[in-house]
Amino acid sequence: MRDLRRPSSSLTFSQKDKEFDLAEDQGRKRAFFTDGRKLQKSKDESYEEIAAHGDATRLVSDEKTPRGGKLSRTFELSPDGTQLYETIQMENNRSKSPASFRYVYDAAKGNGQG
Repeated sequence: MRDLRRPSSSLTFSQKDKEFDLAEDQGRKRAFFTDGRKLQKSKDESYEEIAAHGDATRLVSDEKTPRGGKLSRTFELSPDGTQLYETIQMENNRSKSPASFRYVYDAAKGNGQG
């Protein structure tokens, strides 16, 4: 929930086969796995392994909130590849009222983008 209150000002994505690693400027790291492997529960609050699926331009995870609600996180490239959209959709167990948040990150200079 911390990332909803204080989103990162920058993200770094790297891909290794069926693993997408996300490092945030706040020191938090997430590993998204798309191969169905058994995830390890981390003792470190700054690292998390998450099951995901997607295609060439989207990565989607379905997670649970700390209070048992549903959270879906989608990372998607803009059509021109110069921005990354992060969309978070949450559903609270008690009220069943959904909430949606969208963050837009610009590609850094020097990464192959103009």
